[in-house]
Amino acid sequence: MARSAVKVAISLPPEDFQEMERLRRKFKASRSAVVRQALRTYFQLRRQQALVRQYVEGYRKYPESPGELAGFEQAQLDAFPLEKRK
Repeated sequence: MARSAVKVAISLPPEDFQEMERLRRKFKASRSAVVRQALRTYFQLRRQQALVRQYVEGYRKYPESPGELAGFEQAQLDAFPLEKRK
C-alpha cells in the first residue's frame, strides 16, 4: 500500500533555517526528513508532558495518606533489608 504525503509550506526565521540546514547536511537528510523528525520529537514530548501533568494532577487530587506513606516506607525497608542496619 502506497503512503501519501501532504505538502506544506512554512516560513522560518533565518536562524532556524540555518540550523535546519546544518542538521540536514550533518545527517545527510532532506529538509522534509529533518522537519518530520522534529515534529515527531515535538509530538512525543507533548504526549509525555501531558502524562506528567495527569500524574501530578492525580496526586494533587488524591494525595497519599500518612498511613500509605508509612506502608511504602516499610515495603522499601522489607525489599532492601541491609538498608535497615545503617
